[in-house]
Amino acid sequence: MGIVIIRWNEKAPPVRKVTWGEHRAEHAHKLQEDHRQLVAMFQELDQAVREGKSKTALRMVLLGLSSYAQEHFAAEESVMEETAYPATDSHVAEHRAFAAKVQEFTQASEIGDTGVSLEVVSYLGEWLQHHLSVTDHALGVHLHANLVH
Repeated sequence: MGIVIIRWNEKAPPVRKVTWGEHRAEHAHKLQEDHRQLVAMFQELDQAVREGKSKTALRMVLLGLSSYAQEHFAAEESVMEETAYPATDSHVAEHRAFAAKVQEFTQASEIGDTGVSLEVVSYLGEWLQHHLSVTDHALGVHLHANLVH
């Protein structure tokens, strides 16, 4: 997975765009598909921000992120528990921080904070880069070693 800085005009700040590449088969298939969906949500919001259509897209993405945090994280945490993953505590802490941040963004959006779209794009781009390529990668290595496919 790569991160690419995209400048859509000179006055606008750079927005990170995540492209989904071939991810090594280190995650269980369902977890991998969930990650693709998360990247797709990010790309949808990124596109909407660049086109000035972020208000509706932001609401949909925040709802999707909230659902993602509940469902995907629970599934991932279950697999970590089943395989006695040694870094479970720090991994779960990242999940909790993400869910709290999504809640914070949702509240800001509901009160009309006009800058929240760019904040979400920036936060989510950075979180995806780190969580998928570092945190989930380490989990994938563990799962692969423990034959959870």
